Parts: sequence; structure tokens; C-alpha cells
Amino acid sequence: LMIRLVSPDDGLGKDNLLRAGIALGRALGNRGNARGSKVGDIGSMHALGYRCALKREPYVMDETICDLVEHVSRPMRDWMEDHMQEALKDMIAADRRTNVAYTLSCMPTGPGSRMMVSVNLANAAHLDVDDTSVSVAMWLEERPGVATNWYFILPNVAYQGSTG
Repeated sequence: LMIRLVSPDDGLGKDNLLRAGIALGRALGNRGNARGSKVGDIGSMHALGYRCALKREPYVMDETICDLVEHVSRPMRDWMEDHMQEALKDMIAADRRTNVAYTLSCMPTGPGSRMMVSVNLANAAHLDVDDTSVSVAMWLEERPGVATNWYFILPNVAYQGSTG
């Protein structure tokens, strides 16, 4: 488990990580495609990139969303090169093993071949069965420093030898 802070100013111009992430979240809207409507979630989760890497089966995205995904993926890759080199290397290696590294037009430089975007998501504890992916999570505030009463809980994760 690695925790890093991202400056709201990381990236340049249109490819600023914060602005690009916020623009993508706004464009995706309230209806996600990654979790069913009857699971009790509040908010939405959107899957982007490959649904199945082995079959090279992508999630359906329109041109506008593809453009916005590219504007998030480029500065995310740059940020990971500076701050999470080992995690980036592991993500690229996983994509290379399934021959999908750098094959999506909307994620030409990665950092991986899929992206999950949650917008104001609150969901119940769950286990992602058979999820062997290397994951990086990023939380964005539309107005940095304003969000209150939010939590991210990993009940089954040990950190530096902790037991809970």
C-alpha cells in the first residue's frame, strides 16, 4: 500500500491531472456501467478501456469520452513515472503479458489498459473475486480542500504489519 499526494497543479495546460479528471467525471454522468443498479450503491462507477484484455474487448466509449480519457491517462502516466515507478512498471508488465500494452487509442501511453472512474460513489464492502490487477486509486476534489466527511476503508488490508 502506497499513499502519495498529487498536487492540483501537476501536469500542463489541458493535460493537468486535476482538471482532466474532473472533466472526465463530469462528462461520464450519473449512470455508471460497472456495477448493477440493484446493489445499493450511491453514485456511479464507470469502466473504461478493456473489459477483457485476453479477448481485447473494450468497453464502449464515445469519441468525447475517449478524448477525455486520453487527457487523464497522459498526465497520470507522467505522474506515476515521477512518483510510483514500481507500480507503473508492474502495470505495464501485466498488460504486456496479455498483449494489450499501448493498444487503446484513448490510452496510447497507458498507464494501463483499463480505468475505473467513480463519481461520488458510496458502496458496501465487497470482494473483487479473481481481481489480480495492479491498481492505482486517485481521489479528486472539484474544489481542493472543501470535501468533508469522506472515508476510504480497506478492512482486509494490512499496512506495515498491522492486524486490522
